[in-house]
Amino acid sequence: MIIKNSQLEYFSHLKLEKFVTLTTDFLKNNSKLWVSGKDDDMIRTYIMEMITWAENYEIYSGVNIQKLLYHKTAFGWGIPLSVKLDAV
Repeated sequence: MIIKNSQLEYFSHLKLEKFVTLTTDFLKNNSKLWVSGKDDDMIRTYIMEMITWAENYEIYSGVNIQKLLYHKTAFGWGIPLSVKLDAV
């Protein structure tokens, strides 16, 4: 059985969509003050920005990305997601 690249991409997309949906629910349950007044598209955009930012630092675990999102929303972590940080 041979799996085509398009099939792998589709499964990868499904996995990402599932993660975003679960993380949206996670934020709605754990960061109620932050999600107040935001629609699902705004939350989704924020999650996708964090995923991109985390990948720049080789953070790939869904749990770790959720922790980053929680800390940023709960404690006002002041690091913009659009900026690449310098290594120390």
